[in-house]
Amino acid sequence: MRRPGLRARLALVFAGGFAVLLALGGLALLSRLEHAYRADFDAALLAAGRGAASLWAVDRGEYRLADSAVAHIVGELRFGDRTLVAFDSAGRRLAVSRRFPDAPLFDDVTPGGRPWQPVTVRLRDGIARVLRVPLSEGFELYLAMATAPLELRLSQLRLALTLGLPLILVAGALFGAWAAQVVLYPIVEVARAAETTAHQVTAGTLPLAPLPARPDRDEIGALTRALNLLTTRLAEALGREREAALRQRRFLADVAHELRTPVAILRSEAEVALASPPDARTDRRALERVVEEADGLGRLVNDLLLIARGEAEVPAIEPRRVYLDDLVNRALARLRHHPAARGREFRRGPFEAAPVLGDPELLERAVLVLLHNALVHAPGAPVEVSTGTRRDGATRWSWVTVRDWGPGIPAEARERVFERFARLDRSAPGSGLGLAIAKWVAERHRGRLTLSDPPGGGAAFTLECPEGLRPGDCHGPGLRPGPSQ
Repeated sequence: MRRPGLRARLALVFAGGFAVLLALGGLALLSRLEHAYRADFDAALLAAGRGAASLWAVDRGEYRLADSAVAHIVGELRFGDRTLVAFDSAGRRLAVSRRFPDAPLFDDVTPGGRPWQPVTVRLRDGIARVLRVPLSEGFELYLAMATAPLELRLSQLRLALTLGLPLILVAGALFGAWAAQVVLYPIVEVARAAETTAHQVTAGTLPLAPLPARPDRDEIGALTRALNLLTTRLAEALGREREAALRQRRFLADVAHELRTPVAILRSEAEVALASPPDARTDRRALERVVEEADGLGRLVNDLLLIARGEAEVPAIEPRRVYLDDLVNRALARLRHHPAARGREFRRGPFEAAPVLGDPELLERAVLVLLHNALVHAPGAPVEVSTGTRRDGATRWSWVTVRDWGPGIPAEARERVFERFARLDRSAPGSGLGLAIAKWVAERHRGRLTLSDPPGGGAAFTLECPEGLRPGDCHGPGLRPGPSQ
């Protein structure tokens, strides 16, 4: 069995609650009106009794005999719906008022009852309310009023409530259904907008259309604002996912492009060696060429792995106290036997202690990148290295600068050199990943890598990191994608 919708359930709840309240209210109203009608009925009977007692007090002095006075009073008082009977002190019936059609037949009443207290008595022609009115000298009057008109009035009231309350209940149920539709219409709009958003997410359509803003500060407004916030966050997440997918596609395309050349050289050298007649000297040259290309391919793979690490959400490193000047010394020692460093002059500029908290391996790798970049792109020119610290407000920075006297970098290419696979000089060795890796290392340490034009020409790269970092701070953004070169 299908469960009714929210609108129908609200209408049913409203109708049920309204029915209970209406029934309780109807019963209370009926009880109140019955009590009021009966009180008015007895009040009319008491008013007639008080009028008869007042008339007795006035007329008694005009008659020598009390019997005559009583008979006169009964004859004078005429009511269309009441009957009067007079008794003497011995309980004998003295007089009965003229009977009208609506008055009760009052000929079988035995005197008794409490004075001025109406009581219900069953007579021969029906039920009546009887009031005992005591007079002086032992005389008494009894007034009787039939309750049939009162019961008819009460029956009409019960019938009106019995027929009217269901009609009011039906009208209330219809109003509840209409009110539920009006109240829930904004929720229906929110549901439709959410369904549209779901289709947009499935189709990958950006930006996602937000719900119309509602100035109301009620629950519907709060729901609308929450869904709009969710839509905004979802659009941001989809945008980041799309950007990540685009970076991955570019990365794979760049990797395929960069790996194609060394793999082709290796294959070519191997095929030439296999196709040539056996010769130790030729085979050795081929093997040396293979080893050289394999070394370059290994460095490229290592660089690609480091870039992949930068693209991924890597955990924060546990920083250690290191000195950039020590890392420079270690890097220079490692480059001493590099082919590009043979015969090159290394100079030291200002060379002060530069402490930082960070990853020693990553920072040394960045320094090696800057030194190797100067050796490759400024052949024959000296390379100068400087270290030191400076203060910028409350932050103390440690820095290392690698400066060369080469051709420099054109102004229009200064941003592009930090992109991965960026190679301004295709004839120079390298994969174009070094500066991108160095920049990522700097950003991972909450620092920066900048390029400047020093006096006298050439280029100067400066790696800066905050001197003091808290554990867990060494976690920066990944490498940004660059166009394939």
